[in-house]
Amino acid sequence: GMNIVANDDNNKLLKSDKMEPIPNPNNIGGHPVWNLRVKTPQTEAAVVPWHQDCAYLDPCADNVLQLTAWVPLIEEVNEENGCMQVMPRAHHDGSGNKVVVNHTGCWRNTWYVEMDMDHAKQVLDGSCLDESKWTTCNMKRGDVLFFSNLLPHRSLPNLSSTIRWSLDLRWQLMNQPNGFDAIKP
Repeated sequence: GMNIVANDDNNKLLKSDKMEPIPNPNNIGGHPVWNLRVKTPQTEAAVVPWHQDCAYLDPCADNVLQLTAWVPLIEEVNEENGCMQVMPRAHHDGSGNKVVVNHTGCWRNTWYVEMDMDHAKQVLDGSCLDESKWTTCNMKRGDVLFFSNLLPHRSLPNLSSTIRWSLDLRWQLMNQPNGFDAIKP
């Protein structure tokens, strides 16, 4: 069966086989950014550092909820082959306000951006930077991890001998800026 691993309004990771219906589904559309990811073994350039997805888009979309579905395409995704890690509740400051952290790029000669951890310490609830509170998302084929564009996350290195395949898709309200169209080359 399918397991859904999601973040609720309090950003606690949940695991269930049911989700509530989406309000006003006629106004939700796909986001133009989606990725089929190949994480090759022992490849430093395939390691993705801590980041918020909004850092890749124009700031006009920072306050727009963009829901990401991260889907493993192999039997099992774990710490050995490069699963995801998230910082639960880390997109809020201590008062519950949503926060975009500064990012720098390009990380280690890749196209990835990296969350500025010094800035994160200043603007986020400090407890989220406690490594013991990070959640490692071991998943199986058929599971889906849902999270917002503001939730800090990363993928671990693939230390196995096989390729880790995944797919990430995004949705948002169609009448909101997507942050992609505003990016200028």
